[in-house]
Amino acid sequence: MKKTLLFVSFCAIYFSANAQLNYNFNAANGSPTSGIPSGFSASDVTANNTDKTSDFFTTVSPSSGYNGASCTGNITTAAKAGNAATNIANLSYFEFAITPSSTERVKISSISFGSRSIGTSGGPTSYVIRTSIDNYVANVSSVNINSSSIWTLYSNQFSLPLIGAINTAVTVRIYANNGTGAVGTTNNWRIDDLNINFLNRPTISNYLMGQNAWLPKGTFGSAVYNGQLNVLWPTIKASGVKMIRIGGAWAEGAMLPGDKVVDLIDSIRKIGAEPMVQVATNRGNISATQAANLVQYVNITNNRNVKYWIIGNEPDIGSTTAPVATVATYIKSFSSAMKVKDPSILIVGPECAYYNSNYYPSLIGGANDITGKDANGRYYVDVISFHTYPFNGTQTRSQVVSGGQSLSNNVDNLLNLMNNANVLNNRIGADQLKWAITEFNVNFSNPTTNNISGVGVHSFLNGQFWADAFNVGMSKGALTITPWSVHESGGGRGTGDLGYMDGSGVTLKPRSSYYHEKMISDNIKGNYIQSVNNQTLVTTIGAIRNDTVSVMLVNKSDVTNYGYALQLSEQPVTDPAVMKINLFADINVLYKDNIDAQTTVVLVFNKTGALIKKIVYGITQATSQIAPLETNYILPLTWINFSAQKQSNGSVLLNWLVGDLVNTQLFEIERLVGNDFLSIGVKNSTDGKGNQLYNFVDKIPFNGTNYYRIKQLDKNGDFTYSKIISINVLNYTQQWEVYPNPASSENPLFQLRLNEDAKTLIISLYDSSAKKIIEKSLINLNKGSDVIINPEILKSGFYFIEVTQNGIKKTEKLIVR
Repeated sequence: MKKTLLFVSFCAIYFSANAQLNYNFNAANGSPTSGIPSGFSASDVTANNTDKTSDFFTTVSPSSGYNGASCTGNITTAAKAGNAATNIANLSYFEFAITPSSTERVKISSISFGSRSIGTSGGPTSYVIRTSIDNYVANVSSVNINSSSIWTLYSNQFSLPLIGAINTAVTVRIYANNGTGAVGTTNNWRIDDLNINFLNRPTISNYLMGQNAWLPKGTFGSAVYNGQLNVLWPTIKASGVKMIRIGGAWAEGAMLPGDKVVDLIDSIRKIGAEPMVQVATNRGNISATQAANLVQYVNITNNRNVKYWIIGNEPDIGSTTAPVATVATYIKSFSSAMKVKDPSILIVGPECAYYNSNYYPSLIGGANDITGKDANGRYYVDVISFHTYPFNGTQTRSQVVSGGQSLSNNVDNLLNLMNNANVLNNRIGADQLKWAITEFNVNFSNPTTNNISGVGVHSFLNGQFWADAFNVGMSKGALTITPWSVHESGGGRGTGDLGYMDGSGVTLKPRSSYYHEKMISDNIKGNYIQSVNNQTLVTTIGAIRNDTVSVMLVNKSDVTNYGYALQLSEQPVTDPAVMKINLFADINVLYKDNIDAQTTVVLVFNKTGALIKKIVYGITQATSQIAPLETNYILPLTWINFSAQKQSNGSVLLNWLVGDLVNTQLFEIERLVGNDFLSIGVKNSTDGKGNQLYNFVDKIPFNGTNYYRIKQLDKNGDFTYSKIISINVLNYTQQWEVYPNPASSENPLFQLRLNEDAKTLIISLYDSSAKKIIEKSLINLNKGSDVIINPEILKSGFYFIEVTQNGIKKTEKLIVR
């Protein structure tokens, strides 16, 4: 496929797993409470330009009424009157700064906080957020707020992240807008629970892709099962599952026999997966001693060393339910007894049948908290789990399509509870709570008509529903998501058939859910990459691993085929394609293609943005019960090495080693100038087997850090890129530099700063058509002098400046955005 370069952003290190900075103000100061990422620092939050001079932190009017309210301290201000549109300088504001290390950039994806404005005391009726990225010129958010003294949570999600420069702090200001002004020093605006989310690349759990070991074959205590699990292990392995739960309703009424559990554990590990074992509680009617004895038998007597142990199953449904207090009691007693037998195990619970708001707030940091420590100093629960079967068989297509968002909202609520419980119980580092979904499917009972084009378990859409669920797990740090189940009810498509395999025996075939899990497991792994697109019926899921970047496009529309433009960076997509996608992979390539309705596509790129694999799986393949169609692409060459060396004369020698060149034309050497890579030379290439070494000398590099890449152009017009490398050149003094570059269209004034004395200086500015629009001649200027290049306003676009200093001429590209 044709790839087109739009814009380059060189590589930056992203935040990893913990990518939310929190300020709860509970320590009566503005210091960060938790979540400062490695390689970054965060300032205190301060109240500025206010009618107060002190006492900004208080426990008066504690936050309440929204999920995650910390309910203790807050920061307050006596906000002044004013309107951001007419006089931003007069407004009061809260401020904080994030500072990266020398190799990193700040990338903020959202900012949320609780707000309490007192309109009767002149408090604001709205707020605006601005940043130092553009010197506080543009609103990145403008929101009307409740000014009736009621705490309200506000979330500001940015479709494209707020991105600072490398090694440059980003300061954020939240302005009090449209208030009438405090009387004296009266507090009229408070905020609390300030959370800053960063564009992050969380590590995808090695155990994310899961399954449930159902339906087995054999006698388990008094129960006899006649399933086909024993012959399906090779097929299960091929789907890529890494965690398999031994549990469910069948394992809750009575404790599973230890020898049968060991057999299942061994079968699971033979296919490269890990087991998660459930101990039965029978709503508290089985003793903690029995649970501990199973741990003893499996882990100590038989040395199986199972790490994850579940306590109970779905206590909140059935003919007999267990009240919240009962659940807390048996989880605590079971956990303590089980960890006495093996202190290394991790406990999973409470296993509610759905994300039950009557249970989780109480159990996680609430009145019946199960996240604290027992008398032996061990945490009761390590992984918070729940099940989700959102529909009962009467669902519509639109409900299934939006099911991923509903799940995401529930997980966000859970994460807030977990964050507060971590603080409450001093759970830090490896002791922080994790979460898992240990049973899920599109419904707990299929529609009467359960076919490929429908909305039940056998449908193509269910596979896409699974992809949405795994996407939530990847993006929000799930330990594992284990669907229900492998195979049941003979694969007969009845109301109780919730397996990911269809049919029975020799007629058994994988369903859409199987193939979607396999496509994700095989390709979307490593670190999750965030993405955005402009079509509500399409989900994009990305990941980076070693030298590859992968993205899954899930088109849930049953009528619309989309032409799409996929930009592998955060730069805006200017292509006219109907669907525009940004995958924040920091690769400077635009990929264009099409995706049909009811189709899922996986694209795998190498580190330079060349497509190396494409997988297509749509309703056509699902109807015929055939596997996804996979195409692997032969690359025009192999990039082996690219290096830069500073020479004694101040130049830079670039060497690149490539192998097996096919249909290549030339190499174009590019250097970063401002925010664009510009060509500084060309080398012809020669096709052939084996390795070839090429080199190029940059005779006049910039003073400081220089960034280079090689563009390889094919004879058919396609191209790929090398990696980006950098080198510091400190022995060469650049005579001059232009700043800011790029400049904003709101204030497009360029200045030239001299790094050497200039006896003569000639400045010429050209537009993109090479028309000269400005020329200046100056004499006898000292080092450090600043010269305004363009006193008049310039339109957005590209310009070229030609500077002749002491007889030496040089040209540079300027940009006005």
